Amino acid sequence: EFAEWLKAKGVSVLDAKGKHVKQFMVYLATGGRAAVDARRLPEQQLGWQDTLAASTRKGHFAAIRTVYKHLVFDEQLDRDPTYGMRAPKVEIKRGLVIEHEEVRTILDAPGKPRCRVQAFLLAFTLARMGSIVGLRWCDVDFENDDVYFDVAKFGDGYCVAMCAELKIELLRWQRAQRREAETNELLAKALARPDATVLLTVEGKRVKESTIAKQLKWRARRAGVGLHAANADVSPENTSIVSPHCLRRSGATQLRRLGVPLEDIAVMLNHTGGTQTTAKHYAFTSTPQQRKVVNALSY
Repeated sequence: EFAEWLKAKGVSVLDAKGKHVKQFMVYLATGGRAAVDARRLPEQQLGWQDTLAASTRKGHFAAIRTVYKHLVFDEQLDRDPTYGMRAPKVEIKRGLVIEHEEVRTILDAPGKPRCRVQAFLLAFTLARMGSIVGLRWCDVDFENDDVYFDVAKFGDGYCVAMCAELKIELLRWQRAQRREAETNELLAKALARPDATVLLTVEGKRVKESTIAKQLKWRARRAGVGLHAANADVSPENTSIVSPHCLRRSGATQLRRLGVPLEDIAVMLNHTGGTQTTAKHYAFTSTPQQRKVVNALSY
């Protein structure tokens, strides 16, 4: 879209200046996109919104900046036109935070073994969905009570101490998997791999993030947590607005209320940029400190 916008002004991507990037960001914020879309052929129309929210514009700006950084690195450009420019400021809105009694109710809600262990992983590691989906059995150290997430948002893996309750659930789930594998060839073959992930379907496939999110909502609905009134556009019945990130946010908020240092919470959340993100969005240094932080999550 940026390239087309430049082309309409007779400028190529390689010839764009900082002023062009600024003008494009204003264009995204003040309208005109729908008019551009209307001039397209029917099969080319994208149904663009006339204006974009600050968070969406921030994503557009990040994409443009990434392209120019690569062009400079490849020596196709001498200077990055986005250099020194700031991304659109996004107003921080507080997400849903539930109390630790409500988290406990969700954990105790009835459900299948995999559904249960998924909830425990979310609640006691505060890891992101991608990290939990990518968790392998070889990275679960039952002897030293550690869980290593090889898949992380910012690339480098990180370790989280495993509390006793999570350890029990993981061992219980491991036994259930092995019993199922005795009569399930597909699952047995998947578990035999050295990089077998913890969360597998009965077909031996890795569980999808969307599945974990849906099953968590089912558990929250059974527990009566985070319900909102029936809406014909959403669901004919009451549903829950609890999400995996809600548990991550709620756990971090609880730790902060208990007086755990913000730096320790940031490390557990794998906020590699320091405590700024943690402080904005939420209310281990050494292994002993990790144990202290994890054990504070007493739902």
